[in-house]
Amino acid sequence: RSLSERRRHDARGGGAREEQQEADERRRQQADVRQTPAPTQGAGGAAASEEAVRERVERNLRYRHKFRDAANARRLEMYDAAWRECVRREAVASATRSVEFAVQYNTTFGQEIRLVGSAPELGAWSLEHSVPMAWTDGNVWIVTVDLPRSAAGVEYKYLIQQGPSVEWERGSNHALDVGSSGGQTLQRHDVQ
Repeated sequence: RSLSERRRHDARGGGAREEQQEADERRRQQADVRQTPAPTQGAGGAAASEEAVRERVERNLRYRHKFRDAANARRLEMYDAAWRECVRREAVASATRSVEFAVQYNTTFGQEIRLVGSAPELGAWSLEHSVPMAWTDGNVWIVTVDLPRSAAGVEYKYLIQQGPSVEWERGSNHALDVGSSGGQTLQRHDVQ
């Protein structure tokens, strides 16, 4: 079966349960028809009453079918929306690449290391939008940033910030090619 056929089949619960419920409902309603007391109007009135009950049973079954079909349509619509969202997220994930930046630097109390660079995700060289890094054992500062794979030649630097005072890393900018071959995560371990 195709994917859409399987989804429809699953949304209906395979159909067996509903068919069994319908058959049970028909039997129950037919039993009601047989147990309905005949009117005192004679044979013609009894046949008309029996016919009215049958029509009511059939109408109830039609409404039940319509309700079940509408519920199945809503369920299919929900499954389709979830599928589209999965495809969208996968496209976004394949368009970006996680880059783990790490630098070993001995800071003093109150200092923090921040990352700034040419990409908008790295603050576009703006101190206000620079990315804070987290301290780990061994005085290694790390941060993971998702960058677009299309970002070629990203440049970045580390900053030391203590209150309003900021000291830029000396030397040339670090360069990074995000779109280079490899897995989903790229690691950059820089030494100071």
